[in-house]
Amino acid sequence: MQKLNDLEPEIRSSAEHRPLSVKAVIVSSDDKILLLKRPREGRWDLPGGGVDDGESLAEAIVREIQEETGLLTDNALPIYTYLRAVNGKSEKLLQFVLTRVNAKASELNITLSDEHDCYAFFDHMEIRTLQIVPSYLEALRRARIELDKSHTHFSS
Repeated sequence: MQKLNDLEPEIRSSAEHRPLSVKAVIVSSDDKILLLKRPREGRWDLPGGGVDDGESLAEAIVREIQEETGLLTDNALPIYTYLRAVNGKSEKLLQFVLTRVNAKASELNITLSDEHDCYAFFDHMEIRTLQIVPSYLEALRRARIELDKSHTHFSS
C-alpha cells in the first residue's frame, strides 16, 4: 500500500473539488480477473467506490473490496488515474489499483453486496469480448502490463 499512500497527495491535488473514487483490478494467483455486474446495467464492473471524508485511498480500497466481495486485501499498486464525466454534468476522479490475491479463482469465496447481482472471473482475452466501461478497459490493460513486468506477486 506504500506506493498508493505516497501518491495520495498528488492524486488528491489532481481531484481538486471533484469527488474521488477507487476501483480495484483484482487478480487471482492463476491470473483470473474478478468482475462484478450491477443489476439492470448490463455492464461488467470493477470493485470499488467513493472515498469517504477523512478516509485515505488505501483505507477506501480495502473497505470497498471487503464490502463488495468479502475479500480482505493488504496490497494495492496504483496503475491508472482517470477523470470521468458523470451523467454528462459533473466529474469525478477515479484511481485504479492492481490487487493480487494468493488463491486461485476457484478457491475464492466471493460474497456480493447488494450493489451487484453476479460475479465472474475472466482471463485477459475473455475481457475483450465483454461490455465494460472504456476507462476500465484501459485500467485492465495497464494491469496486464504490470503483471507482465513482474509476473510475480508484488508487495505494497
